[in-house]
Amino acid sequence: MRVEVNQHTLQEIAEDYEAAISWVAASGFPVEQGRLAEYRRTISELSGNFATDGWGNLDDDKHRERVCTALLEVRELVSIHRGLTSLEDADATKDLRRYLKGPFSPTSESAHNASNHPRNVGFELYLNALFSFAGFRPAYGSNADLSCNHLGQTFFVEAKRPTNANAVKGLIHDANRQLSRRLKQLRRHHAKGIIALDLTKITNPQSKVMPVFSEDQLYNLMYNEDRRQIDALSSHWHSGRHRRTVGVLLHYRLLSNFVQTGALNTVKWIGFVKLADDPALDGINKKLESAIPLVC
Repeated sequence: MRVEVNQHTLQEIAEDYEAAISWVAASGFPVEQGRLAEYRRTISELSGNFATDGWGNLDDDKHRERVCTALLEVRELVSIHRGLTSLEDADATKDLRRYLKGPFSPTSESAHNASNHPRNVGFELYLNALFSFAGFRPAYGSNADLSCNHLGQTFFVEAKRPTNANAVKGLIHDANRQLSRRLKQLRRHHAKGIIALDLTKITNPQSKVMPVFSEDQLYNLMYNEDRRQIDALSSHWHSGRHRRTVGVLLHYRLLSNFVQTGALNTVKWIGFVKLADDPALDGINKKLESAIPLVC
């Protein structure tokens, strides 16, 4: 899938985030405290001082992490808002309460407690938003992380967000087990399964900014990383796989710095791996590819 570089002014970012925050509040969830409120303050300060200070001193580790984390997290909530706002099903937003919690930065998460749970929920919400925006209306009630219909088939998606490389194998096994259980229950309905993996913390555990000179260079770097992850993980997702688990979706998000201009841009990349020859997968991939630059 082609990398997408989102170029937004700080004013646009602030306006989009205010709309998303208002939507969360209107859904009955608190937004005046916690990490969402801190991102709002960060964006507000940056916007108010940008004419004189720009991004500030990005050589300062604390400042850089605060700015870069806020930019990435703001774009995620904006995406969730854009994808889910048209859905009338109350189940579409019920997990927002859990999403609001957690530490300011993903680098403060721990694999030994529940601090990573809110962003795990965020990945599930983002997938539902992305599929919804792409025209695959999520269906709720199955307990799957995502369920939708396409070309007369039901697709179940199980989303996993490993916090380190050692956790990947076990989470893929869990996804295969969950999908196998669902697919066996619906064997007459020709349901299919997809594993979704957010590999952001595997490929960039310190949330570093990627310096690049052009979009072509960024594309090559992301393509090579995606290829490397596919080669490393392919044996895992075939182990214990139900024959109707037909695809793997690999998700990455990061912040890039275009060296020549100093621009900071949020980047989304989704790799799609076909595990079976299923024409429906091509349609899903194509629609997601078209939706990403619009929803993010």
